[in-house]
Amino acid sequence: MAADDAPPICRAGGKGGMIFPLGLEEEATWPDGVRGFLYAFGMVYWFLGVAIAADLFMASIETVTSARKKAVGPDGKVRTAKVWNETVATLTLMALGSSAPEIFLSVIDIVKKEFHFGALGPSTIVGSAAFNLLVILAVCIVVIPSTEVRVIKNLPAFYITAVFSMVAYIWMALILSAISPDIVELWEAVLTFLMLPLLVFVSYKTDRGDADAVLRRLRLLAADVEEEEENLDGFVSFSTELVQVHGSESDMTIEVIVARRKVMRAPERVSCSYRTEGRTAVVGCDFEEAEGTLEFDAGETEKTLSFTILGRPRRFADCEFLVVLEGLEGGPVFDPDQDGGEDEAILTVSISKHGPEASAMRRRLNSVWNTDRMWVAWEEWREQVVSTCFVNGSLEEQREAGVA
Repeated sequence: MAADDAPPICRAGGKGGMIFPLGLEEEATWPDGVRGFLYAFGMVYWFLGVAIAADLFMASIETVTSARKKAVGPDGKVRTAKVWNETVATLTLMALGSSAPEIFLSVIDIVKKEFHFGALGPSTIVGSAAFNLLVILAVCIVVIPSTEVRVIKNLPAFYITAVFSMVAYIWMALILSAISPDIVELWEAVLTFLMLPLLVFVSYKTDRGDADAVLRRLRLLAADVEEEEENLDGFVSFSTELVQVHGSESDMTIEVIVARRKVMRAPERVSCSYRTEGRTAVVGCDFEEAEGTLEFDAGETEKTLSFTILGRPRRFADCEFLVVLEGLEGGPVFDPDQDGGEDEAILTVSISKHGPEASAMRRRLNSVWNTDRMWVAWEEWREQVVSTCFVNGSLEEQREAGVA
């Protein structure tokens, strides 16, 4: 790593940055205060742009990783499961999304300096990792009230993360200090990169429980103790797991019943959140998005939820959306024998196709490329672009913010 003795980018003789200085001949004669203010304003402006782009990027990744599929469970029943394993998604796409700004910054810096160490580059990656390892962990510990206790539920994943974090720092120190001082050779870079799929594979197998026996032998994981406790508060579940609706050209409303079952003592107040989630059906085209909180007062055992199915001239194929209950607070639990298991309750709403039959090519195209979803995404993107042209995002808000 060669030391960079070149003058600063904002001074005479400097190579200049990607955006600043602007390259004007008289720019070097401006007072330092003026240039500092302009550069700082530009930096904040671009940082806000990066924040907006990263936020949209993370939202897209969350949409991808939250996709669900229908699968047959061990009991022979059809269950709704996530396409992505949560551990794999967290270590790959979610990590990429949360670290994208510093990764791109490092790549830009290292390429500009012809793969020599720069003021940014690796420092952004190492600094971010150190911040997460030290500061974030410290904050997570400090914010816990003194009267409360937090327990790590997934100990195997915690062990894997801790081991690989330490190995990564040790391996980096060996490369730069012992094996090839001040140089990262090609084989070292390749081997370092291959550690990522190794981490993903080991974490995935551990998440499935394949390493539990080894961890128990090492006394890092307690043995499973089955404690059967009588559930006096019963279960919260939908009255049915599937609602079939015939497609129509006009809007229609469906009602579903959420019930408390097998309650063995006086029902107390219970609440949970509910939301709709598109699977093959598209929000805004096939159904209206809905979310909220469902509350059972003391003594209540049934509640009704209403959802709107949007009318369309025709539908090329059957489509589905889900109604999900989660975040249950109170005594009961979700029925483990129904779709969603103990963590949530899932109801599938199936809308049948109707209208003139589409051509074979149109059906095949729609099966691989959902034109409704693309249209909705285009409309959202167009609204976001238009909102950037007005104060507070709309012409009405801009008029209200103007001087009368």
